Amino acid sequence: MINQTENDLKQNNRIHQYFGKWPFYRIFGMQEFASVLFSIGNLIVHYRGFIILRSSMSNRYYMKPFYLVNSLLNMNCWVWSTIFHARDTPRTERMDYFSVFDFPPYNLLIDAHSLWHLSTIPLVSLWYRFLLQDGRYEALRRKQLL
Repeated sequence: MINQTENDLKQNNRIHQYFGKWPFYRIFGMQEFASVLFSIGNLIVHYRGFIILRSSMSNRYYMKPFYLVNSLLNMNCWVWSTIFHARDTPRTERMDYFSVFDFPPYNLLIDAHSLWHLSTIPLVSLWYRFLLQDGRYEALRRKQLL
């Protein structure tokens, strides 16, 4: 598959999907190395957000348990995304999600799906900052109402 793809690239032919999947270079045995790295990046920022919310948000804030459960669910999703992109099997594919807007991998490494993972990393930090500020605002508001 890679040999055929490299020949197609040399002849300026389009990259073909095989069984609905784009061809990628394997790095350290992983099928989609960039998506693996970016999924790990998302897992890390969700973990950091979880730790910050757990330690910095008041236990009296009624939304704290929901925010923490949301963080745990997101971390679970990114673990499965990492596993799926490292090794694609029918089970891991079902645990991940389907990519609608896709293009052939640039340099057989980076595709639209991996760039989506990359773009969400900084957004997650902003999300957790908002959650923390929202909790602080609600705590101050409730204190003023008492």
